[in-house]
This record gives sequence, structure tokens and C-alpha cells, in this order.
Amino acid sequence: MKFLFTTAIAMFLSLPLMATEQTNHSGVHTPNACLADKSVCAHLMFPKTPNSTDESQFIAHFLTQENVSLSQVHAILWMDDMGHGSAPVEIIAKDNSHYLIKNAYFIMPGQWQVKLKFNANDVAQELIIPVLILE
Repeated sequence: MKFLFTTAIAMFLSLPLMATEQTNHSGVHTPNACLADKSVCAHLMFPKTPNSTDESQFIAHFLTQENVSLSQVHAILWMDDMGHGSAPVEIIAKDNSHYLIKNAYFIMPGQWQVKLKFNANDVAQELIIPVLILE
């Protein structure tokens, strides 16, 4: 069983990054963002499409190699083109790989980044996940 799980994770991590969002029964998923060595990847799952007028709540889902330990997970909303972010968000660990992000306000339409900052095996890391806010 462990072999099947490890094989499934290895196959998933080797897939090429998708260029567009996926929408399915469980919400809107962003493409994966990965560290250069692919030891940690993450994507976001929004239960509903985020907008510039309502609070967004979403899940940051981390996929790690078996020997990687995550700690000190933080999320920052940033609009690179405008040079500003949004108010700090609240983050709640649901388990070792799922983090609920609340009080997230994408305050204007445009291209945003969700910067996930964390320690992987006690080394500071960052993944940047683009999020397009249309309205």
C-alpha cells in the first residue's frame, strides 16, 4: 500500500504544470507551484471564484516528498503590478498538508499572487501562486 501511495505521489509531482485553472465539483483549483527540486508543491482551492468585493476563504494544499517536514506556514496576498498587498490573512492548519486561509480580501481586480512562506525541514522557502481576480 505504501508503495502505491509513494508511486502515486511521484507520478503526480512529475506532471507538467497546468497553464489554466481547473473547475470541478470541489471548487476552483490553481495550478501547482513547486520548489525547484520538487520536494514541495502547493495549489489553492477556492470553494467559489474569488472576487474583489467579498471575503475569500480558501485552502492551501501542500504536496511534499515523504521526508519533508513543513512548519511556520504563512500566506501573503500581493499584487505585484501595483506594488501592494492586502490586509494580513488568518491561517488555520487543518492537518499537515491543508491550511485554511480566511479574511482574504483581493481588494481590486487584476493579477494577484498568494505567497506561501514556510519552513521545509527548517529551511525558509516560498511558493508564489498567481490568482486572477476578474471582478
